[in-house]
Amino acid sequence: MLKLIKRETALYWLIYLLLVALSASAIMEGVLMVRNTTILLFGLLWLWTGVAALVGLNPPLLRLPTLRTLRLCALLCVALGAVWIGMSLTALSNQALPMVAVSAPFAVALIVLMVRDKGSEEDTAEQEKK
Repeated sequence: MLKLIKRETALYWLIYLLLVALSASAIMEGVLMVRNTTILLFGLLWLWTGVAALVGLNPPLLRLPTLRTLRLCALLCVALGAVWIGMSLTALSNQALPMVAVSAPFAVALIVLMVRDKGSEEDTAEQEKK
């Protein structure tokens, strides 16, 4: 079964689980005063995905054809993760409107980058055919 999972992917998820375990222990010890654990965990996921992409681990959530778009998306993921982790420490993380307000700019930017990258990929494929 381990041969079905790439080594990079397994390493990516193992490190994420380590981050989750460290966060859980910090919460239980009272070091980290989190108001919304779910937002913290998703913030960690976004942050780790961005960092993993920046160090070349090729995370499963960011498989993009061009390096430039990958780096931009990775930086957006790091920023979104940092914002979500910060929000998880406040009471605002339990309200939908503030979470949508802080997440929407990142979501729009990621969508624009993905669509633009997909369009440039199709243009390149057409040029290669000619």
